[in-house]
Amino acid sequence: MMDDRRGYRRIKSKLPLYYTNIDKSYYDYYKNKVDQQVGHGDSFDFVMSLHNIDTAYGNLNKSFVLMMKEMDTKLNYIIDLLRNKDSRDKFKTLKNVTTCDISASGLSFMSSEKLNKEDFIYGVFSLPIAEHIEIHFVGKITAKSQLKDDNICYGIEFLEIDKNYVELIIKYTLFVERKMLKRKRS
Repeated sequence: MMDDRRGYRRIKSKLPLYYTNIDKSYYDYYKNKVDQQVGHGDSFDFVMSLHNIDTAYGNLNKSFVLMMKEMDTKLNYIIDLLRNKDSRDKFKTLKNVTTCDISASGLSFMSSEKLNKEDFIYGVFSLPIAEHIEIHFVGKITAKSQLKDDNICYGIEFLEIDKNYVELIIKYTLFVERKMLKRKRS
């Protein structure tokens, strides 16, 4: 569904989100964390590279090459986690919640924590189509609504996020919509 406020497709999606509420005085610190986010540069990202296969692979099937490079990326990510204890513990200081929906310009999540509109949030999540990629962002709470239980649904607008990850989120929303359409046709 299209969300006029966000300007991008918004889909319902329950994803794990790790976040912390940040003071405005620490905004630049967390902005730098987002800007300095290190991807898996030695590897290849399947979703982001669909149009970037060169002719070095000759007659090999494009899908096969992309699948193998994606497997390489995921294996490198797992190896990094196993070798580096810090990478396993990096989310211990963050709260773990579940998203309600996501778009390329923001997301919403459920929490029992009391937050206010205009609060800044630093968060990290992954998408099912690229679970080995951590998407870091700084956002601002723009909406707040009480749910039937003790939880509150908070709407976040992304303020700082890598443009490649915005593209990945767009591809994810289209992927989910295609799956929903296929189910309806069946």
